[in-house]
Amino acid sequence: MKLNDKNNLEVKNRNFNKFNLLKNSNKTRISYLIILCLGSFCFRLYFFPEDLPFIGDAVGYFWYANDMAILGNFPESYITKTVLSSPPNNGWPSFLSIFFSLIESNNFLDYVNTQRFLTVIISTLTIIQHIFYQKNLWKHHMH
Repeated sequence: MKLNDKNNLEVKNRNFNKFNLLKNSNKTRISYLIILCLGSFCFRLYFFPEDLPFIGDAVGYFWYANDMAILGNFPESYITKTVLSSPPNNGWPSFLSIFFSLIESNNFLDYVNTQRFLTVIISTLTIIQHIFYQKNLWKHHMH
């Protein structure tokens, strides 16, 4: 083997190793995850239903969150369609009321769009959890 052939082989090996290092690096994975999240976020905002009204329990959660933002605490008696009580889960209205209290608007649609925008953001962020779950799942199945 000639010296030039040996040098060429070393250069090819270094390039190949750099490619594998880039392919398996955390920076590359994080870049792909950011691109996936941004693409998902843009896709969801493009199909954002601005003209559809809330239906079902979303209406109850919305008004409960609105009351919490106005009162500054949990409403003592809250009337739903059937009973006089609070919703079964007040975590989402509590989270919404934080953002509703930050908005200074008299327009009902501002609050509706805030709730919808928050749902788009949260559903996009669940991609990160799903990716890590799949990574661990495949790691266990491959061994």
